[in-house]
Amino acid sequence: AFHALAPGGLFHNHCEVSTRAARRTNSFGERISRWLWKRDQFIDKYVFPDAKLVPLARVIGSAESVGFEVRDVESLREHYMMTLRAWGRGLEQRKAEAIRLVGERTYRVWRLYMSAGAFGFRAAGLNIVQTLLARPSAAGQSNLPLTREDIYS
Repeated sequence: AFHALAPGGLFHNHCEVSTRAARRTNSFGERISRWLWKRDQFIDKYVFPDAKLVPLARVIGSAESVGFEVRDVESLREHYMMTLRAWGRGLEQRKAEAIRLVGERTYRVWRLYMSAGAFGFRAAGLNIVQTLLARPSAAGQSNLPLTREDIYS
């Protein structure tokens, strides 16, 4: 994205991150727990097979390493918990139609994902963050307002 932007350009990144991964240790107990409970295997196999949840620090570090300047970070964890709950209710309300369209197995996968995901966001193991990244001009300018006031007016 950095090279696709003109100097002074902005990139808005919306992503899910793992707060649990940021706190993860590589202790013997943690390794046994990951193996025993097969953490993340359901998501990896059935929901997001090509995704990897990383800590926010890695997202920011990767952005900075290519030249982006981080201008803003906002957590939407509680909002996304409510979103997943609403999506889950909507899916349940249209269960028969969903099963007819995608089959029982796919319906169950997404119903479980929405329930478990809402719990993960409530328990602070997951987070949704939005970062505003700037590609500074050669003179170091990003041409952004000094405050967030323009967003809320």
